[in-house]
Amino acid sequence: MQEREDFKTLFCRHYDVKPEDFAREVLKLSVYTHARWTIWIFSNLSEHYLKADYDFIDSVSRIRKFREYEQTVVEFFDHPMNQNNLFRQWFLIRVSSARLRRLVREVLQTQAGRIASTHARSSITSVDFPADAESAHLQLEKSETNQSDESVTIRCRKGYECDRGVILP
Repeated sequence: MQEREDFKTLFCRHYDVKPEDFAREVLKLSVYTHARWTIWIFSNLSEHYLKADYDFIDSVSRIRKFREYEQTVVEFFDHPMNQNNLFRQWFLIRVSSARLRRLVREVLQTQAGRIASTHARSSITSVDFPADAESAHLQLEKSETNQSDESVTIRCRKGYECDRGVILP
């Protein structure tokens, strides 16, 4: 099985960003829209204002599977800088966990798509597509890229190609 890369590596490749610019670029893309200008003012007034955001981004940088994201969100909201801070809690002058979730999903799906296309290059020996299902169960046989007989489930709709499908856990 292909080793999954962490979010930071995938993000830098996907957005053509240098690893040293990763945190700043993720912050720009995941801050609440109304806070884009004010967050820089607050960060200049207090060098610690963005600590919770950068700690959150650092935690997210290490995830390899989307399901790991929720634990990092819990840690973010429990961060001391997010407790009793009017600007961060009420005015949302901080990273948006929903915007970052969409970013993580987008970037991690590019890797899942590459893994799925690797499996798609194998010969498909059977397809089991239940009547009302949205995913197909494919039986793959050995090829150069897939050295073992294995079953894999790829999410796609009936009648559409699954080359961009997402491998389900």
